[in-house]
Amino acid sequence: MASIRILTGALALLFASGVFAHDGATTSYAVIQISGQMVRYSLTLSSLPPGTLADETGIGRSSRPDYQPLLRAISEQIQLSNNGQPCQAGPGQIAPAATASASISITALVDFVCAEEVQTLKIYDQLPAVLGDQLHTLARIEWSEGAQQFVFSSETPEFSLTVNAASPAMSATLETQSAGYFFTLGITHILTGYDHLLFLLALLLGGGGLLTLLKIVTAFTVAHSITLAMAVLGVVNLPSHWVEAAIAASIAFVAAE
Repeated sequence: MASIRILTGALALLFASGVFAHDGATTSYAVIQISGQMVRYSLTLSSLPPGTLADETGIGRSSRPDYQPLLRAISEQIQLSNNGQPCQAGPGQIAPAATASASISITALVDFVCAEEVQTLKIYDQLPAVLGDQLHTLARIEWSEGAQQFVFSSETPEFSLTVNAASPAMSATLETQSAGYFFTLGITHILTGYDHLLFLLALLLGGGGLLTLLKIVTAFTVAHSITLAMAVLGVVNLPSHWVEAAIAASIAFVAAE
């Protein structure tokens, strides 16, 4: 049982960078930086799901992908407003590291300009319209006095923030909400990932009492949710090929046990 507990924790930690490649689901990372009248929206994708946008860009398929459709999609589908006034999106660019290869990952940057210094920012994310309804964007919103995390999805497309005016009680509420989003996403991600289900099945086939199995599944779920949050905060970021190999080896090891 000791080896199983160790593997459960280790595998959940490894998923912090590789959990997002399941069929039918896409997870992206966003960093939204507020500075004066400017808001920089940075989106990192590990892949593009099949569809019109993937066909137009050729990302992951062509040695010379066209990133402009992706940048246009971000400019059009991410809507920002400050004090009720729309902020205007610039042309955008791709981070240099992404241009060296047609493979994953891609980081796109779009700068938004607001009419005045940002005070109350509203973010409306419609990216699921072009990247699929199963898209979840793990976002970190940063400004000079602090930061907040939020999970954008087709069910939770909006987030509002009053810069430099959040009381301790409001901050605590936002942190509680963020924790709830990560926990829910962790459960959903496990249930929609064949590798997670195979790993849990291997644990269950190993036998043990109901209480023991319940503890294992609960620990796995909580650990997985924590690593989602760690990924957003940039605490853990491992190369995907390492993660994929470790996942396969862990499942095989537990099955052998």
